[in-house]
Amino acid sequence: MFEKPGNSTMSCAIFYENLYLMGMRGASESMFMETGHELGNRYSKVIALQDIATYGGLCGLASFDRTELKASIPCLLLLNSSYDEICHKALIQYTNPFVSVDLGTMAAAFKTSTAGLEKELEALIRDNQILLTTVVISPKIA
Repeated sequence: MFEKPGNSTMSCAIFYENLYLMGMRGASESMFMETGHELGNRYSKVIALQDIATYGGLCGLASFDRTELKASIPCLLLLNSSYDEICHKALIQYTNPFVSVDLGTMAAAFKTSTAGLEKELEALIRDNQILLTTVVISPKIA
């Protein structure tokens, strides 16, 4: 009738207990960070998988003192800059072998909107990182 709880289920239960008893700082030191993907949807009435990263991040931030928090801000800014660079290189690599690209297909591949993709590609074309010879816009025939 009842399924034996796994390590991830126990980690979530311990996290909630520590959150209640010791606040965010205590909860951040719990085994919550060891919760794995094997949790799946088995514990969804208590916590969803996508919430684990959110709670873990918030508890981690709450456990920083003022000095640690200030030091982490430059790291986050550097990480954000690196992420943009990686995205730009991915767009360049994606378009490189093609004579033409379908923006809808490309937007789906990058999990973004067509409008956002157009803006990114336009910036890369203006910076001469993507070479554009001709733009042809073909209207859809209904």
